[in-house]
Amino acid sequence: MFIGISIPILSQESEDVLANKNGVIILPEQGDIAIGIDAVPFLNMLNDKGSNPGFNFVNNIPALTVKYFLSDRSALKINLRINFSLTKDGTQNFTSFMQETNHNYGLTFGYERRLGKTRVQGFYGVEGGASFGKDKITDNDTIVLKEILSFGFGLDGFIGVEYYIAPKLSIGGQFSWGPDYLFERDLENHTQSSSLIITTRNLHGALILSFAF
Repeated sequence: MFIGISIPILSQESEDVLANKNGVIILPEQGDIAIGIDAVPFLNMLNDKGSNPGFNFVNNIPALTVKYFLSDRSALKINLRINFSLTKDGTQNFTSFMQETNHNYGLTFGYERRLGKTRVQGFYGVEGGASFGKDKITDNDTIVLKEILSFGFGLDGFIGVEYYIAPKLSIGGQFSWGPDYLFERDLENHTQSSSLIITTRNLHGALILSFAF
């Protein structure tokens, strides 16, 4: 499908500025902002699986990824995660219950460089950030049964590719590699643990649909 769309349009695109036959510029420009969402529901719709497309988080992880293009060839990446949940489990009318609250926050910054003069755009760069989490379980007498704090930080190098199927609309993905450190403390049992992981990641095989404007 991508090849069929691109061949007639590429034949009319300028060598200096990539634009379609109506003169609309295809690639992001300096000052543009891009938002990435999960591409899988859109692909499922094309494959007649009945999945409704929408602005879904990538891999259902409640994080917002935004790029700000410093130039036509470079961008600043920001990933923000703010997650809060409250769960109650108990008897009818909650005369007896347990309650769990979960907080999870994260913020990463990155710098990206871009390559390519066609609809196929390669990119690479580095990103790093930190996270904080708290998981707490209490009963109806407000007695704390579990309370765990977690802190983490990491630094990754990444490389990826995008294909612009329409002006400033692309589909693509990336691989990342680097260290992640996580520290957890159990406030009730007075124990703690830490882990250091250095591994290759590709967002669990996610395909990302990106809108620039």
